[in-house]
Amino acid sequence: MSESQREAFDGDARAHAIESVRSVLVQAPAGSGKTTLLAQRYLRLLALVDGPERILALTFTRRAAQEMRQRVLSALGAASLSSCPQGMNERTWSLAVAAKRRMDSLKCNMELQPSRLRIETIDAFNSWLANQLSVTAGAGSALRILDDSRTAYQDAARRALTHEGGDQFGLAVDRVLELDDQRWRKLVKLIAEMLPSRDRWLPLLAGRLQAATALDQEQLSSVRRHFDEDLSLLVARVLLRAQEVLGQEKTAALSPLMHRAAHRMSEPSRMAAWREPGGGLRPDPVDAERWRCMATLLLTAEGTLRKRMTITEGFPQGCPDKAAMMQLLEEFDREPRALEMLVELRTLPDPAYNDEAWGRVREIAQVLVLAAAELDGVFRERGAVDFAAVSLAALRALGKAEAPTDLGLRLDYRLQHILVDEFQDTSSAQLELLRLLSAGWQKEDGRSIFCVGDPMQSIYGFRQAEVRAFLDLAEEGIGQVQFDVKRLRSNFRSSPDLVNWINRCFAELMPRFDDRNRGAIAFRASEAAVTVSEGGGNAVECLGFASRAAESKAIADMIAREVARHLE
Repeated sequence: MSESQREAFDGDARAHAIESVRSVLVQAPAGSGKTTLLAQRYLRLLALVDGPERILALTFTRRAAQEMRQRVLSALGAASLSSCPQGMNERTWSLAVAAKRRMDSLKCNMELQPSRLRIETIDAFNSWLANQLSVTAGAGSALRILDDSRTAYQDAARRALTHEGGDQFGLAVDRVLELDDQRWRKLVKLIAEMLPSRDRWLPLLAGRLQAATALDQEQLSSVRRHFDEDLSLLVARVLLRAQEVLGQEKTAALSPLMHRAAHRMSEPSRMAAWREPGGGLRPDPVDAERWRCMATLLLTAEGTLRKRMTITEGFPQGCPDKAAMMQLLEEFDREPRALEMLVELRTLPDPAYNDEAWGRVREIAQVLVLAAAELDGVFRERGAVDFAAVSLAALRALGKAEAPTDLGLRLDYRLQHILVDEFQDTSSAQLELLRLLSAGWQKEDGRSIFCVGDPMQSIYGFRQAEVRAFLDLAEEGIGQVQFDVKRLRSNFRSSPDLVNWINRCFAELMPRFDDRNRGAIAFRASEAAVTVSEGGGNAVECLGFASRAAESKAIADMIAREVARHLE
């Protein structure tokens, strides 16, 4: 399919994404031409700005950055021709002509000065920020990234747990060691596992300063509110999943049975939550205790479903509810996931920390802040850092929204437009970077953020990707920046058979509706823009292998066949 033919698909949405002077969030499925869209938006903006440095395009991989840069430069090179060259998108060429005309008027030759195009990875941009203001950022010199930071995390964890003294950190270390009965190796391992993601939790616990500063009461109160909100959210997610697994009709039928059983029990304290009038098994954290009691009643001490109900459980001989409860137990026994779900519900925590639990969390938080500070010392000794250190240093280099550094002010003046590729893989620290870069922007002031991605393809969970940010951005924006939301449907890469198979299968696996609280993204079907299936036959073939070696050999053989086919 030619580039010109592609313009007929999702035409209005694509045109708005490219031409709008406002900020735009584009949800685009696999094979929909996201890179082309980014390049076209970039060329459109080049025709409006007074210098290419006014535009910043951020990607996740060097390959993506190189591809986008090459597309922009190729288009600008073709703009010197009298007509659109064969194989190039007509819209891309016309945008490039306007962009080149603007750059020429500014005496800016992109072919001779390609480095003026700010198209780079987020990690590279963070490194640039940190090194621009090394003292304030806490870097001290150019930042070298460690290939493997695990030993550094372990050293920092050990140093934190050997901290001595009567200060708040020393007392916190003593209490944490007491809590875990002095199991040293386990604590070192747990703390070391937390340190790679400190760019996610350290700003919450101690701001952006990595110095070991004791948390004051105001900070602790703020942290506790955040933790309570997160715990409540986690409980809500479990309850929503429980309702889905156990079935809404069954949980609705259980509620009156549990209420009546609670009043028949000889030990009322066992089912106190069910003795209160009203309420039931709603997927709401306020009902967490009822779900926990229900699971405890239906399970034996060994964690299996009960085979019988007695007066101890509130179902004496001859009780009219007994048969109904036994029928529900039989139905749960036929559902493979029900037992596992009930076992999880039995240990469901309360949706907020009590004072005793919060005391333990508070001491652990202090030790984590100390470990992060010790890690700074380890990095200085080694003359190298990890990606999280670069990310935190970049944030410190920009300052705060209400008190930006000179660098932050300079970028606020210089940057007019920001483009972000694969936005679904943006982490909380990277979102904070966007907030700081746009902190001084005002509504409808001509500056824009353009984000494109597919939340259904989020793959960077190990880098703390916040796929929920896609929904937050659509509804709330960033600061004063509000987004027009556009969705593409066309898939130019895959055959109709494959697209239809994906639509059919993933519609059953993924949620039907977006849910910000759960971070759940609804499945949205694609449409095949390719009209003819390639090769015929089944779109997807599932194969099983007896071993990894057999799987590797089969993949190697398949690649060899494909290479041979393309060489023919």
